Amino acid sequence: MISGVDAASYTYCHLSRLAVTPSQVVSAGSPIGLSGGQPGAPGAGNTTGPHLHLSIRYAGVTVCPQPLLLAVFRAQPINPAIAPAVGCVQGRPATDWARWLDQITPYDEATQGETP
Repeated sequence: MISGVDAASYTYCHLSRLAVTPSQVVSAGSPIGLSGGQPGAPGAGNTTGPHLHLSIRYAGVTVCPQPLLLAVFRAQPINPAIAPAVGCVQGRPATDWARWLDQITPYDEATQGETP
C-alpha cells in the first residue's frame, strides 16, 4: 500500500515483483513493481494475461479509481475526497467519467482541491 500526499491510500494487487520496500518514499512515475496475474499463478483467478488491480481508499472508504486515473491522464488531477464510491463496474463504466470530470475543478495542492 502506498500512502499518498493526497491522504488517499493506493493498493496494487497481482504484482509479480516489488520494486520498493516498506516506508520507502516514492515519487510520481517511480516504478513500484512489475505487473503480475499470469494465468495459473497463485491468486491470479480466471485470467487470460498479466494484469493489475488498483484499489484507492480515502478516509477509509473505497473510491472508484476510474475518474482519478482519467483526471491524471488529462493532466488535471482531482482530490480523491470528491471521487465517488460508486460507478465502477466491469466492462463499460456505469458513469460517463469524461462528462463528470468536465464539471470538476482540477486538484490544487495549495487548496487541497477545495473549490474557492
